[in-house]
Amino acid sequence: MVAEDSSMKNWQPVPHFGVKVLATYLLGYLATNLTVFAITWQANLSANTANNLMKLSCALTLLALSRWWLHLPLFKRPQHVSKAALIVLMIISLNLVTPNLHWGLFATALVNSLCVGLLEEATSRGPILFWLWSKTPSRCSPYWWTAITSGIGFGLLHLTNYVANPDWIQILIQVGYAAVIGFTFAGLFMYTHNLWFTIIAHSGFDTISGMNEVTVSHVGWNVPEVASLLLVVTVCLLIGIWLMKQLTGKHHDLQF
Repeated sequence: MVAEDSSMKNWQPVPHFGVKVLATYLLGYLATNLTVFAITWQANLSANTANNLMKLSCALTLLALSRWWLHLPLFKRPQHVSKAALIVLMIISLNLVTPNLHWGLFATALVNSLCVGLLEEATSRGPILFWLWSKTPSRCSPYWWTAITSGIGFGLLHLTNYVANPDWIQILIQVGYAAVIGFTFAGLFMYTHNLWFTIIAHSGFDTISGMNEVTVSHVGWNVPEVASLLLVVTVCLLIGIWLMKQLTGKHHDLQF
């Protein structure tokens, strides 16, 4: 194995880190419920607007607690900006699988996707990622361990989609490709030191989905949709592996 740079270990968890991580997520959930309560007094809000406000309140609560309570370095000065920007553009462009984009939906898709991107990145690449890092088994690479386990967690998070779409085949497909994307996004965050790259990649990818007739959120058995799924999974997996190789390289300088 190539000798790993261990400088990320300069980050030290605050006392009682695990308990505080759990409390952070519970407080985020509480903020969401308080937002729901407040929204009930505003009957003129659409369901979509109310949903976005709930996601935004939870995301901002998680990010604020991560910064000022857990002292997590989520938004440090970005590293490898040009390569990371290229990766973000590649990930977003993976969803351009058909010319049938409905640009009239762009504004709505963008707002919805920004709220989703903020929430899911704060949830999956925030406190839980650092907690997983702190629990790396002694014989494992912390970079690989953190990326793989957080990716699996991100995939399993999509089991909640069963409520809206009770089709286990579709749900398991979503879990699989989301795990790969989560693996890649974890690597991208550790590579850049800055969560904005994954937020932009996530939100941009979902924005295209919101305007597209063919998305990986629901995969049919026709050639374009299967090809789209395979393209996303293959390219994201290759990008993730490349990022892991950069992170574990002998001369890589990662300062958290």
